[in-house]
Amino acid sequence: MIDTSILTYLMPLLAFLFIVILVYSLLLKTALLGASKYIMITLALIIGLVFISFSKLRDYLMNVIPYFIILLVVCFFLLIMLIFITKDWEKVMKPLTWVFVVIFALIIIVLAFKFFPTLYHLLPKTSNYTLNSPLTSFKLWLYSKRIINTIIFTLATAIVAVVITRK
Repeated sequence: MIDTSILTYLMPLLAFLFIVILVYSLLLKTALLGASKYIMITLALIIGLVFISFSKLRDYLMNVIPYFIILLVVCFFLLIMLIFITKDWEKVMKPLTWVFVVIFALIIIVLAFKFFPTLYHLLPKTSNYTLNSPLTSFKLWLYSKRIINTIIFTLATAIVAVVITRK
């Protein structure tokens, strides 16, 4: 039998490395901060330190990472199967990638509600029992007619812009 107790001691370090690599790769891919890799790695390290500093965030991340790895393994095996099954597997990859992104986003949201119970009470038609005064004010503001109408208008505008500019 393999003794994996050493992983419990390494989990904060692994969570830190996971966040740093993820943030750095996102910044590098989007070129959000320009071409300066020094600024990108500095920002990634700062975000990693923030994540590792707060125990709730670290615990949340440690519970998300296994789901992420399982999703990556499933994605890898599906990719291997697609290479052998279809000739034109590049056409299938784009929709499949979006399916995996949506699944991972849903996992993140479900685990966020599990780890931060206050988030549940921010949903509409739930009680304000555990919310403090600023969160109650935020909830009332968020679900006001003005904000909801602004969100609907912004989404409609984005959909129209995508439809018009699509080639």
